[in-house]
This record gives sequence, structure tokens and C-alpha cells, in this order.
Amino acid sequence: MLKYRKKAIALPIFNSSPRENTKDRDQLPPRQQTRDRPEFQRKPRQDFVDDEAKFSHVHQMDNARLRAVKENLLTSISMEQLNLFSSGPKDDFPDIDGDVVIMGGYRGSILRHAKTRRRVWIPIKVGLNIRKINLEIGLSDEDEANVEQDIIPDGILSHIGPIDISRKLAKRLQANPNCRVHEFGYDWRLSPDNISNQMVGYLRSLKQTSKEPWKGPIVVAHSMGGLIAHGAMQQDPSLFRGLLYVGSPISCVNILGPLRNGENVLLSSKVLSAQVNFTIRSSFVFMPLDGRCFVDKTTGEEIRLDYFDVNTWVKYRLSPCAAPPRTGRLNPAHEEDGNGEGLSTTKSVVDKVIEPRSLAPRQSPPPQSSSLPFVDAVDYLQRTLVRTKKFKESLAFDPRKKYPPLAVVYGRSVPTVSGSRVFGERDILEGCYSDLIFGPGDGVVHARHLMPPKGFQISAEVESERGHVGLLGDVPCIGKALKAILDEEKRREREVEKEMSRMT
Repeated sequence: MLKYRKKAIALPIFNSSPRENTKDRDQLPPRQQTRDRPEFQRKPRQDFVDDEAKFSHVHQMDNARLRAVKENLLTSISMEQLNLFSSGPKDDFPDIDGDVVIMGGYRGSILRHAKTRRRVWIPIKVGLNIRKINLEIGLSDEDEANVEQDIIPDGILSHIGPIDISRKLAKRLQANPNCRVHEFGYDWRLSPDNISNQMVGYLRSLKQTSKEPWKGPIVVAHSMGGLIAHGAMQQDPSLFRGLLYVGSPISCVNILGPLRNGENVLLSSKVLSAQVNFTIRSSFVFMPLDGRCFVDKTTGEEIRLDYFDVNTWVKYRLSPCAAPPRTGRLNPAHEEDGNGEGLSTTKSVVDKVIEPRSLAPRQSPPPQSSSLPFVDAVDYLQRTLVRTKKFKESLAFDPRKKYPPLAVVYGRSVPTVSGSRVFGERDILEGCYSDLIFGPGDGVVHARHLMPPKGFQISAEVESERGHVGLLGDVPCIGKALKAILDEEKRREREVEKEMSRMT
């Protein structure tokens, strides 16, 4: 999270989104509308302005854990159940014949030890420091390739204690005997392109085992899962019958906090330390391509950083693993050094270590340590940033491809971080990110920063009142979006039939 103080979390979901394109989502050309889906029109620009103003007074992040608990309590007993004279709630959930694949997001899949099959993400005993685990991956490409020798994925996190994530949705889908529900669990620590490749293989295996004409599955992807599924769709759109993005961010700058200061899992500060988060390849996929995050408090101007340039990480010490060893001396000309060529070689950074001056007493987070060799860490980071940027750029719309019907479920009623106000580069160097900027979203993903990127036609954009963790549990909203996908599928089939009849 952007807040520099470490904050205990109980939910293994990315808990805290600027858009790569400089145009805001509401400035893009309007979606193609149809007469039978007027409720899915995105709000006009003035409504976005009003929503931004509504959250201008907010200074604290939403408690996603507490919100998820409340949402589950409120939905467990409905007013219809209490009303003895009620004939039951109206059920508009569509009947889906065929395959549906549900996938979670960042930290949204179960991980187990490869040999013992013991669960390593996320058992309560680990969070209470009763049992130790190590989620860190070695820095070489070979270490990532061999990761399943130690840890393997095993399905999605459908619930965490009393908090439902996708269990109700799966049961609702399974109520139709003609619907086959699958889970795509994956190791969320790996490189995004690696996971997308795995997903392509998984979908092709579904096709091979199908005993009937295969349309492909409708994929329901939560959070980072939308990025992964989108990457797989870019490789082979024919593998998808439809894709539903559920709170999926194009970018999410709150990852800067965990990368610099780590975060707690219940009582444990070691499970997701800054060093562990640094070795998790997927952490860097949330970095914005447009460099937006920080706003100067004095001038009001944006301070854009190139988060896919290793020099930026070294200069601003965005992770203790990429921070050069301190020399203990102040460099009075550090501003000039900072604007120079940056990291040309690893040795040049070590020789040009700068200790930023503090112009006034500042409250900074306690620095985390790293046991990784600086030279190795920088080499790993450079390779990872290049690879991740290439993946993010590959998500762009390609007019030559025939995409399946797409839909979005999102939130805009919860204060959501979109950046931080700082006193210039000094605060960035010191890790003072606490003056957060909020806007409409689901508490994690800002409503302006949703997947998919511009250019993709969306059949439905369904607004939910749920927070990020509970979006998959909003079964009525998921049902509306799935219905829109099926309606778009039928519309395309009618167009094909008309075209065939004209040809004959």
C-alpha cells in the first residue's frame, strides 16, 4: 500500500490503481451502444468530476478486510428471506451451457509445497508465526523456470474464513447441470507472460478433452487475473467464448508501498517482506506505463517517473533491494547527480551513492534491509522490468484480431488511491508516500484505470457497490455482465446468418 507504515492484512488479495494512456477513460470515443443495453452506458465526464470531488476530503485508505466482512454479513440474510410472504427474489442470472473458467488475481490462488502438499498460501498458522514459509524466488530465470520443484498452485481462493470470494458464484453457475465450472489456479509470483502462456496451455487442454463442439469458455477473471487472461486472449482469441474483467486494473500504484516497506500478513512481517515482494515477478505489472503517481505539493505539477527504467529504482530507492549501499556521506550536489545519466553500469551507481538531504524534520518509514547482492538485484530488476513492459505493451488493441465478447464489473463507491502528494523528489527518496490522493473505485482499483485498454469494444460495464475483495461475490452484477456477453454472442451469430443468407 502506498502508506509507508506497515499495515497488517488478513486477505491475500492485492489490497490497495494511473492508466498507461494519457487520455482518461471518459475521454475515449464512446462505446458502441445497443438499444437493449442502455443501463451499461458509462457515466458522462461531469459525473467523473463530481465523484473525484466527493472523495477529495478522504485521507485514509478503505479497510478492505472490514468491508468484506460486512458485505458478507449483509448478503447472507436477505430481506426476501426474512419476509414470510415473499415468493423469493427475482433471479435474472443467465443459464450458461458449456465451460466457465473462474480465476483469481494477485495472491488469489492457493499455493502448496510440492512434496508435502502442505498449504503455504495462506494458512492461519503462517500469519500467526506458528509455521514458517518462504515465498521468495531466486533472481535468475532458471529459478523461475524451476519454481514448481518447491511450490505449486492448487485452485483459487474461493473464500477466506467467513469471507466469500467466489464460492457463491461457483455454486450459482453449477446450479445449471449444463454448465461446467473450472478453476484456473496459478502461481501469482511468476512473470505475467509466463502465467499467460500457462493459461493458453490450460485452455487448449480443455478444448482437447471436450466431447462436444467447443465454443471455448467464458473466463471470469478477478483483479490481476484480468491482465493474465487478456494476455492469453492476445495470443489466441479463439480460445475464449467471452471474457469478464472483474475489478481488473491496468495499473495499480499502491504496490510501491509493499515493494519498499513490505507488509504484514496477520502477525507476520516476514512472509511478504520488501525483499520477498521484490522477487515476485508479477509485482511489477502494476506499474503505470505513463509514469503517473506523484504530485508536487508546492507546484501542483505531476512528477512522472519511468518505472520500467532500472535507473529510476536505483535513484529513488523504490526498493531496498535496488538501493545502492550507503556511503555515510552527504552529496550536496545530489540534484545534479540525480538528473544525470543515472545507471550506466552497476559500478557507476556504487561509486555515485547519494545520501538525500532532509530540509526539514520528516517522518520516514523504518528502512528495510536486503540480503540480496546489489549487483545481482539490479541485473534481475533490469531484466524483469524489460520483460514486464513488453508484456504490458502486448495488451494493446490489435484491429487484425477477432476478439470475443467482453464485459466489465467494477466499483466506484469506495475511496480508492490514485497517487500521492509529495514535497518534490525529496519525499520520494525518503519514502514519504502518506499524503494519498483518492477517487472513485472499489478500494483497490480506481474506476478510471480498468481493463481492458482503449480500443476494445465492451458489451457491458456493470457497476457494483461491493469493495474489491467482494466483487466476485456480487452474483447479480456478475449475472448481468454474463448475460451481456451471451447477448453479444447471439447478435454476432445473427449477423453471420444474415451475411450467409445474402451470399446465397
